[in-house]
Order: sequence, then C-alpha cells, then structure tokens
Amino acid sequence: MADHLDYLVMDGEVVQYDQAVLHISTPAVRYGATAFEGVRAYWNDDDGELYLFRAREHISRLLQSARLMGMDPIEYGIEDVIGLIIDLLQANDIRQGVHLRPSLFVAGDGSIQARGPVSLGIIAVPAGSVVDTGGWDSRPFRLAVSSWRRIEDNTTPPRIKCAANYQNARLALLQAETDGYDGALMLDARGHVTEEARACVFAVRNGTVLTPPVTSDILESITRDTVITLLREVHGEGLRGHLHGGEAGAVYGDALAHGQVRQHGVGAEDQPVHRGLPDDSDLLDDAGEHATPRWWGTPPPSYPRQPADRRRPACAGCAPAPWPPRRRRPAPPACHR
Repeated sequence: MADHLDYLVMDGEVVQYDQAVLHISTPAVRYGATAFEGVRAYWNDDDGELYLFRAREHISRLLQSARLMGMDPIEYGIEDVIGLIIDLLQANDIRQGVHLRPSLFVAGDGSIQARGPVSLGIIAVPAGSVVDTGGWDSRPFRLAVSSWRRIEDNTTPPRIKCAANYQNARLALLQAETDGYDGALMLDARGHVTEEARACVFAVRNGTVLTPPVTSDILESITRDTVITLLREVHGEGLRGHLHGGEAGAVYGDALAHGQVRQHGVGAEDQPVHRGLPDDSDLLDDAGEHATPRWWGTPPPSYPRQPADRRRPACAGCAPAPWPPRRRRPAPPACHR
C-alpha cells in the first residue's frame, strides 16, 4: 500500500485524496472540536474478504461522543456510516489489514461554542502504521508511570473519544519517549491506575484478573469490553476492581493491535507478563496478520465487494478513476429538517 490511499471520505462523500481540504479557521482545528474512532479491518486470504471488527459498536460510540460534545445532530445513522466505510474500502481495492479513522468535526468558521456544521470524514491506513511499535516483539516493552495525571470525568470526560482529550495522552507519551520508555501508565487523582496512554490495562494477581472500572476516568473501551468478554466466555475468569500490583500484565488497544507486553527492570528477567490474559490466538480465529476476528468480525452482506474488473481503469499519469460514484446523502429525519 502506498503512503496514502487514492480515496478517502470527506463531507460524507468518497473523494480523491487531494480533494480533502479543511480550513485552518474551523473550530475542529482551532479548538479540537473533533470526535473520532479507530476501527480495524482484517483481510482474510481464504475468504477474499475484509472483516470489520465490531464496527457498529465503534460507530455508535462515535455518535455518542459527538452528542456529548454538543455537536448538532447529523444526518447519518450507524448503517449509513458503515456503508461509507465499505464504499471507501472498495474504492481503494484494499486487500490487506487496515486501520480506519472515522471522524465527526465542527467545520465552518464558528466560535469556540459552535455546534455545527458537523462534517464526516474517514481515512484508512495500513494496520501497522498507526503506532510505531519500535520492535516491541524483539525486546522488552518499557512502561513508565507518568507524572501527568489522567483527565477526570468532571473536566473533559474521558468516555468521549475526541481529539482534545488525546492531548492528555500526548503529553504523557512525549514525556515517556524523552525518558526512554515506550508507553505511559496514567494515574487518577487518588493514585489509582487508569490506562496506558493509548490502551486499556489488565493485570493478574493471585489468579484473578484485574482491570480498572469504568468509574476510574477511563475511556469505555470497546477493546476492553472484548477482552472482558473473552475472559468470561473463553477462560471463565471473573474481574475485580482497582490495580494495586500483580504478577502479570498486558495492555490492549486498536491502534496498538492485540499483543503481549513484556516487563523489564532492575533484577528482573526479560519475560512475557501476559500469563492468563488473552492474546492474538484468543482474539482471532488464526493468529497472524491475515486472520478473521471471532464473533464480531462479519462483513455486512448488504455491501458486497465490487469486482476489480468492473472498475474504470485510470490511464497512466491520470488521476485515479472516480469510482465508486458519490453516495447520495440520506434525507434527514423530519425532526431535523
């Protein structure tokens, strides 16, 4: 896959990459008025299909984040956004794992309290390019306890997945990188563990799996819910409350992918610390890049793939063929007209 794809979604339409322009005066740029999601699509060689992982849950949370941010209601429902995602994947003829980033943002040139107009954008990038793992598979994952405190529910609610909230994580990660670490573990005002700056946290102590509750200023993570479901249905594990130490640990996140974390410290052996926790073999039918997610990963049957030979070819030196045609925006509900 090239550095960027030929197509993306801008203002709810599938357009060529260089046609996506956002003015610097928009509240999205000036004030961080952007809600977003990260959705993984897994390519299966045997089926010749891309499988979206829990796409409906992700889009539902995107719409919830926009509502909590006070944005005007939009004219798209969950299935409309998923339809645009499928159109985008087809237009780019993607046949590998990708990370999708649908966003709702306040466009126009309004003030800090502007509620609209709200625009929809979606980009797709190769699955491994979102976070630079720095060779974590071949060396210990160095995790620091950040001196930056996690944002709280009565300041900017962490349950909202928005660009502004991620500045908290960005500061923690910049500090961790400067100090020679790969990640940052963030604490709340009481000193309790909340999250890694990009991922949810699990630990094992005395055979019991621990993870911070949703009242601990965490993002109500879909990945976290996936791991909890696996622990209960596959491993028969129960869960307890706050983390105060443990013999094993792991972090999970869509952008980080699902993998193991290693521990390393003075006098400690370099060893995996995810014992008793789900790994790739639990989250996918077959471990590896080209695997089908279990349970949640079904391609929407109403959006079949467009055969490659039916696409209009682009001549050498020309812009990519304008396929698929732009989707017509659905009519807004009567109450929003």
